[in-house]
Amino acid sequence: MKLNHIGSVVFGVGLAALITILIFRHHIDYEKHKKVENNLHHFSSLNAVINQDLVLVFHGLLENYDSIWKNINTLQEILTNLRDEEKAYRDKHAQNDIKQAIETLNTTLASKEATIELFKANNAILKNSVTYCPSAMMQLNKILEKEQFPLLLKTMQQLLQNILIFSRPGQHYFIASEINILTKRLQQLNRDIPKSHQNQITNILQHIRVIVEHKKEVEQLLITAVDSPIEHNTRELSSTFNTYIEQQIYQIEKLRLFLYFCIMGLISLYNCYSY
Repeated sequence: MKLNHIGSVVFGVGLAALITILIFRHHIDYEKHKKVENNLHHFSSLNAVINQDLVLVFHGLLENYDSIWKNINTLQEILTNLRDEEKAYRDKHAQNDIKQAIETLNTTLASKEATIELFKANNAILKNSVTYCPSAMMQLNKILEKEQFPLLLKTMQQLLQNILIFSRPGQHYFIASEINILTKRLQQLNRDIPKSHQNQITNILQHIRVIVEHKKEVEQLLITAVDSPIEHNTRELSSTFNTYIEQQIYQIEKLRLFLYFCIMGLISLYNCYSY
């Protein structure tokens, strides 16, 4: 009876261990991990939408930046949520690695936001000159034609044609040299016309200078914003989260296997005491 009692105790301990592992097996919060994956997917998708909207703004197909700022705010909210998820990890190494990956992504987002601010400011200046310059030049050309300034009119017409081509989105920088030649010629011819026309041409030349100087800068800012390493850093963060969830699963599976063999040994021991 004593042996049977010992065997019962041993078997009870085995069952307790089995229950423990079954409870521990479900310790990983898969729902929370799924939430992290969804947040990262949403983050990546919104970043793509922001890039699309920036291109639309540049081409004049989107009038304002409201949707862009709204999506950036949403990205910041997602990062806040991810920081909360990071705190749920008990492993200090996991916390540090995930925290570092989140801060890298946050820094990249802040850099992109600053680039968009610069793009917005410079693009506004560029668009203003692009809108004003052709209209002012065409109005002045009509006056020059009536007052018979043929050489000045020809120079203005050539310059207007080049400005219209140069102002279009695309790499038209080869025209910049031609524009510079024509503007210098226009400055020389400007000395021999009435004062009222001189002021108009001086104003037009200032806007032409803005177009030539800002176009390349605006396009480079657009490329910098769109090619931001946010997508790469998002994948890195996702990989970091996945690495630690896989490590947790691996550790639990090892412990589960270990306890399985322990329980099998306990059952064998129980059988020995039973006979």
